[in-house]
Amino acid sequence: MDAEPSLVTTWMISVWCEERDRLLREYNSAVLEVSQAVGKVADLAGTSSVADYGLLSREKDRAKARLKTARSAYERHVTEHGCGERTATASE
Repeated sequence: MDAEPSLVTTWMISVWCEERDRLLREYNSAVLEVSQAVGKVADLAGTSSVADYGLLSREKDRAKARLKTARSAYERHVTEHGCGERTATASE
């Protein structure tokens, strides 16, 4: 009788990569930064001076640029290194 494989042997696992994890943390940090910057702009819209709004808008734009850079770095690393590929366990 064949025993049913355990969930551990049938799940797909990804290759562990320290650099990919670092880049993903950087990307997640940039997402949070954009969210906070957009929230600040939205909170002050219509109630702040043009100068304050402009300052916050530039902060938002810098955060979005950082996010774009972080996303590109993550995607480039995963593509070049192949560490985002899913690999089957030995029992499959």
